[in-house]
Amino acid sequence: MIKVAIGTEQYQFVRALEWLDKAIDDGIIPQDEEILVQAGSTKYKPRNKTIKMSTIVPYQQQMDEFKEARVCIIHAGIGNVLDMVDLNRVPIVIPRDPLRKEHIDAHQLEFCEVAKDELHLPVVYTYNEFVAALQNYNPTQTFPTFKQQLVEYLVGVVEGVR
Repeated sequence: MIKVAIGTEQYQFVRALEWLDKAIDDGIIPQDEEILVQAGSTKYKPRNKTIKMSTIVPYQQQMDEFKEARVCIIHAGIGNVLDMVDLNRVPIVIPRDPLRKEHIDAHQLEFCEVAKDELHLPVVYTYNEFVAALQNYNPTQTFPTFKQQLVEYLVGVVEGVR
């Protein structure tokens, strides 16, 4: 099972869902693999019937689904990232892009520069990077120092050091 959370923002994030459909069509994701998506306000009708869309998923259910998932995929919202830290799961991260009207500003893109370079998270910006991340995904991979690195980074941002 693949678990996807693309946020509950009012802005559409269709690109991430199109990539899932295309990855199934291209044989990257098995056609019979269940994909559970918390889509918020994003309006999208999947071509593949294994993609199950939910507007909102209760928090504990969402965490349980992430724990059970073979692959975790999230948008770059800090809440989702911190949830993944708590679960000790390394997600594939897709930042929302304001130029595509997926968010109001570029804070997710800015965070992902750090997440990719300093925290070594698999951040993807293109479909080809998404495919590579899926193919190289290791569900047992963890970052033992990730939580401390993230806390130090966020403290630095708050204190104006970064």
